[in-house]
Amino acid sequence: MTVIGKSRRRVDARGKVTGATRFADDLAFPRMLFCKLLRSTHPHAVLGRVDVSRAREAAGVKLVLTGDDFPIHQTPEPIAYAGSDRNFYDRYFYGVYPVDGSMHMLFAFGQYPNVGVMDAFATIVVGNKTQYIVRASRTLGSDRMDTQVGPIGVQIQSPLRTSRIFCEDNDLGLKFDLTFEGRTFPFEEPHFLRTSGPRPVMDYTRMTQHGRMSGTLTVAGTAYDIKPGTWWGVRDHSWGIRPIGGEPPS
Repeated sequence: MTVIGKSRRRVDARGKVTGATRFADDLAFPRMLFCKLLRSTHPHAVLGRVDVSRAREAAGVKLVLTGDDFPIHQTPEPIAYAGSDRNFYDRYFYGVYPVDGSMHMLFAFGQYPNVGVMDAFATIVVGNKTQYIVRASRTLGSDRMDTQVGPIGVQIQSPLRTSRIFCEDNDLGLKFDLTFEGRTFPFEEPHFLRTSGPRPVMDYTRMTQHGRMSGTLTVAGTAYDIKPGTWWGVRDHSWGIRPIGGEPPS
C-alpha cells in the first residue's frame, strides 16, 4: 500500500498557502462585468413580484435578472434569451365565468422575447350586451419574471395549482383581483408541430387546467364578490413558436 493510510503532500498545497495560486475571483479582463446575487430574507416565501427598478437605475448596472438562480434554463443563455426564432412566445390565457352564464371574462398575458414586447388584455361581456376591455403593452426588458404590464398582471403563487390575475384601477370600466385555484393537475396537450416545407411555423407546448375563482371584480362601477362555489375558471399556459404578427425587420 503506497497511498492508503499514508500522508501525501498535495501538489497544489504550496501555491495555496503562499497565495501564489490564482482563483476565478483573481481574474480580470478588459470590459469584464461583475455579478451580484441578492437573496430573499424570508425563507420559503412566495415572491409575488420583485421590484428591480432601483437596481436598473444604479450607476454601472448593465443587466438585472431575477430568474437565473433557479434550475429552469432551456438554453445555454440566461433566462432573458429564448433562442433565435423571432416568433418565440410564452403566454397565459384565462377564462372566468359564473355558473349562471350572466357574464364571461377573458384574460391573456404574453411575452415575446425576440421582439422585446410584453402585452396583455382583459375583456368582459355583461348580460350579452356590453363589452369592456383593457389593453396594455410595453417593452419587455431583460427581466422575464416581471409579469405586469400597465395595470394588468399575473402572479404564479403555487406552481401548477394557484395563480393570481389582476387589473388595477383605470378609466375603462374594468378592474379585478382574482385567484385561480386548480381543481385538477394541468393536462399537457400533445405537442403541436406544423411546418412549411422544412421550416417550423408552429412548434409549441400547451397545458390546460380547470379551476375555481375567488376575489373581487368591478365592472362599470358595479362590484361583484367572486366566490369559488359560483365562479369557475379555465386557464392554459403555452410556449414555443407560432406566428405573433408583424413582419420581421428587413
